[in-house]
Amino acid sequence: MKKLFLFVLFFVFAIYSSYGQKDVSETGHLRFMGIEMTGSISDFIDKLEDKGMTVYSQDNSNAVLLGRFAGKDAMIDVFTTPKSNMVHGIEVIFNNTKNDWSYLKSQYLNIKEMLSNKYGKPVEMEYFEKPDTEGSGNELYELKEGKGAYQSTFLPEGLLDEGMIVLSIKASYTNPYVGLNYVDGKNSKLYMSESLEDL
Repeated sequence: MKKLFLFVLFFVFAIYSSYGQKDVSETGHLRFMGIEMTGSISDFIDKLEDKGMTVYSQDNSNAVLLGRFAGKDAMIDVFTTPKSNMVHGIEVIFNNTKNDWSYLKSQYLNIKEMLSNKYGKPVEMEYFEKPDTEGSGNELYELKEGKGAYQSTFLPEGLLDEGMIVLSIKASYTNPYVGLNYVDGKNSKLYMSESLEDL
């Protein structure tokens, strides 16, 4: 069931077309905070520091920065390809001051509205398997158990090949949070190619 659901989700992404504002560079790379998602991690971090981010930790393949994103305190996790160390993905983890469903949902809806204003209507997946879950106090538990999802996917160019931006409520067994993933299409293919070389 889960595999079928994922297949349908990726199929929808492939045919979905968004008419929102473009946020892909002339070279076909997604932008994050106006910065092209390509190049070395050190160059990318320098540009994020110029925008007020502070490096928390860094190595050749990953960096964690702290700062303000979309007016909110956040942690920015930057990921690179395994061999060429090109930036391919970013996860923004918004500061969660409350372990509370209504707070997280409100934060999610607020960010979703901002993204919708910029990129257009997303592909939405917002559901619980049990219809009476919303308002029961069990929402985070149901998400942790995989019995629901709160996720919106934005395709800035309307095509999955260019990359995507995924907003979601992540209810892990530690701390639930609202996360925002930026995935560059070109460098994600490079990531896959370099990873497959090891198999």
